[in-house]
Amino acid sequence: MTQLDRNGAVRLFRLRLVTFSLSLIFILSFFIFTYFTLNTGYAARHLHIFITGFTVLVVAAIGTGIETVILTRAAISKFTGKNMNDLKPDEVSQAIQRLRILRQK
Repeated sequence: MTQLDRNGAVRLFRLRLVTFSLSLIFILSFFIFTYFTLNTGYAARHLHIFITGFTVLVVAAIGTGIETVILTRAAISKFTGKNMNDLKPDEVSQAIQRLRILRQK
């Protein structure tokens, strides 16, 4: 494996943390939005805004969650040089451990 692949894999692994954080922010925003709109009665007066906001936050949380999984798989594949489907579970966990160590350096 070349150094470029390793650096690219670490970069993807760091980007995965960003998308995971965004996913958590969207999920938290969803709960806050739902709580305040339902408790203040805003949702009853402006149902279209509630449905739009609800849908946007749910889709954003699901989308960033899927992107996190895709980036994780890409980082592992790039780091090991093998297809993700060809790896055994212990090889995947070892690759993740090595990527975490490299990310911290």
